[in-house]
Amino acid sequence: MKKLLVGSLVFFTCLALFACNQGHDEDILDDEQVKYDIYDFYFINRAPVETEKHPLDELIKIYYSTKAVAIDVGNNELLEKPRFATNGVAIFEDPLPFDDKEGLIEILEKYQVQEWKEDYTTEDPDSYQDGYGWMMLLQFEDGTIERYKGSGSYKEDVVPENFDDFANDMETFKEEKIKEGLK
Repeated sequence: MKKLLVGSLVFFTCLALFACNQGHDEDILDDEQVKYDIYDFYFINRAPVETEKHPLDELIKIYYSTKAVAIDVGNNELLEKPRFATNGVAIFEDPLPFDDKEGLIEILEKYQVQEWKEDYTTEDPDSYQDGYGWMMLLQFEDGTIERYKGSGSYKEDVVPENFDDFANDMETFKEEKIKEGLK
C-alpha cells in the first residue's frame, strides 16, 4: 500500500510539473507572434524601415537623440524630456501642444536630412569605450521610418556636414515650442 501511495504521489507530481512546463512554453512569444502598435512612440523602433523616400509633408513623428527632440506631429504633441528605450521612445511626462509642422519641415529641408547617409558609424562599438553616438528617426503616414545614425570614437567622424548647426536649430526650435506650450 505504501509503495502504491508513493508511486501515485510521484506520478501526479511529474504530471503536474509536465503540465506547468507545457503551459509556460506556450506563453513564450517570439517577435513574429507579438503585434506592436508601430504608431505608438514607444514602439517606433519596431516600425519597418522605408524602402523609398517619402515627402516630408507625410512626416508624423520625429525623434532626434542629440538634443532629445521627440515630436508627434500627427497628434500635435511635443515631448519635453523623451528617453530612448529598446523599442522606441519612453514618455514620462504629459506632452505639450505642437502645431508647427511647417517650421519643423523647414529645418529638415534646410539641412537636407533625407540626403544624409543612413549610417555614419566608423567602427565596431565594441572596439572603444568612450565615443559619440546619435540617432534620428523620421516616421511617415504609412508607418515606415527613415533611420539616420552614427557612432564612433570621434564626433567629427560620425556626423554629416553641418550637423552642429542642425542640432542647434533643432534645440532652438524645441525650446521655442516648449515656451509656447507652457503659456
